[in-house]
Amino acid sequence: MDNELPTNAISSLNLVRDELLATVEKSAKQLEEFFENTADETSLQGCVDGLQQISGTLELIQLRGPHQLAFMLLSVTKELTPGHQKLDDDELQSLTTAFFILPRYIEFLENTRQDHPELLLPYINDLKGILNQSQLPPSHFFSIKRISKEPFSCDWINPRQIAESEYLPLVLRLRHMYQVALLAILQNKAQKPPLIMMAKCIERLASIYSSKPITNFWIAVFLALNSSVNSSLPLTQHKKRVLMEIEKQIKSLIKLDIAGVKTNIPIALTKELVYWVAVGANHGDKLSSVEQFLSKFGCSRLPYSDEDLSKEFDSLKGPNAQTIGSVIAVFEEEISTAKSILEVSSQAQSTAEFGALYELLNKLAEILAVVGLGQPSIELKQQAKVIAAMSEDTTGLDKFALSEVADALLQIENFVIQYKNTAGYGIGNGDQTIAENQFAEAEQIVLQEAETGLTLVKRALSSYAESNFDHGHIRNVSKTLETIRGGMTLLHRDRCARVLELCNHFVETELLSDEHPTVLLQLLEIFADCIISLEYYISALQSDKSTDDSILQIAEESLQSLGLSGQ
Repeated sequence: MDNELPTNAISSLNLVRDELLATVEKSAKQLEEFFENTADETSLQGCVDGLQQISGTLELIQLRGPHQLAFMLLSVTKELTPGHQKLDDDELQSLTTAFFILPRYIEFLENTRQDHPELLLPYINDLKGILNQSQLPPSHFFSIKRISKEPFSCDWINPRQIAESEYLPLVLRLRHMYQVALLAILQNKAQKPPLIMMAKCIERLASIYSSKPITNFWIAVFLALNSSVNSSLPLTQHKKRVLMEIEKQIKSLIKLDIAGVKTNIPIALTKELVYWVAVGANHGDKLSSVEQFLSKFGCSRLPYSDEDLSKEFDSLKGPNAQTIGSVIAVFEEEISTAKSILEVSSQAQSTAEFGALYELLNKLAEILAVVGLGQPSIELKQQAKVIAAMSEDTTGLDKFALSEVADALLQIENFVIQYKNTAGYGIGNGDQTIAENQFAEAEQIVLQEAETGLTLVKRALSSYAESNFDHGHIRNVSKTLETIRGGMTLLHRDRCARVLELCNHFVETELLSDEHPTVLLQLLEIFADCIISLEYYISALQSDKSTDDSILQIAEESLQSLGLSGQ
């Protein structure tokens, strides 16, 4: 879906814009009059007539999102009955909000010339909720042309052929790993570590089902998870439900079709995942493969990301252009006065007017706060404090400090003018929310080195397997594991240290042995699951030092499968 508004749509919108916005405003006022007097049938009918006109106009110029929102407004309004109040406070708020968002989105189209109908889905769904209608998913405005059953091959999914008897224990173990990570997500813990573990589980599933049509579904799951690993956005409730549906798919494989020969690709769920991939921003070195994969579904990566949509969604909820214009007009008048006071004071070398200037800067800060410009508002208050301090200084006027105040006012003024000209779109609102959630410096360094060490271990094990078990590739693995174990002991992570000790024992007694067991490759895969669990645990610790050690149960179970026990 191309997000750029077509030229003909822009021209059509420009032709009807004024009448369209006037009709929206009139309809909203008529609905307000009806709720003030529910016996006022004339106001209700006037609102319905206006919404019919709005919906028809938006359909004519092919603005799908605004048309659907207007249609839902019309549908809800038609359900109202003169003399009765059918809506509770939350439903009334949803209706009122939709009337505010509709013209705000039209302003968005005008200022950005970009059409992102997904931004309207929360408001459409709120209205659908009033009518007890099913909710629209985030992918509603996204389309895929086909569901490809031809297995997709890529460099980062290594096909694996296993015996039919091996499917069940392996998929059971992978499902357990997935469930542990899913539980962490549902408990709103730091999301990066569980997403990494989920992605690794799904990657394994894709590899063992690589020759089956269902593999494309698992690849879609893997790419969706991978795109969210480094995202700054928290997972939405809808995405969490999708992750739960994926777990059900794994369960279905176990119960109904462990060999994966009969399972068909779940179309609706696959579409959600493909959209998740298409709108994801963080694909890293898999970007070219992602684009090839999406082409299998007749679509491509979208020219915007879910992070872009999040910022635009926040802007959409801000004050409308008329409100911004009115407030900023007052700001521009007042800041001109403030600059004049600064200039006169600088020339006269006097602080006599600084009391008035202090009050004026605080007033300007309040004006900016009204339109949601929090950071510029804070900056103005800080400059007001500088002025207050200079007014009390008996040593004379500080020209350097005064110059810095003047520069700050100019920067804020330029920012505000830009904000006004874009109606609050295409520019940050100035707020910076900084989450400080770090460990003590020494602890953080230990965890980072442990994570790096496990990455080296995984790389060494991979080279060891590919070289037909050449010991040269794993000579340093034992030393690395011992170093990590020492770090975990220092951090009092005793359970993790015991797991690492057993890992080291396995390397020294099995992998470095001159006589390899015939099932060494299978043992290596189980050992890899243990290392993945350790990596997940240490990654989780970096985000949340209160992480439960029970995560290590997967690693312990893998070691038990290898005949090792910490008891």
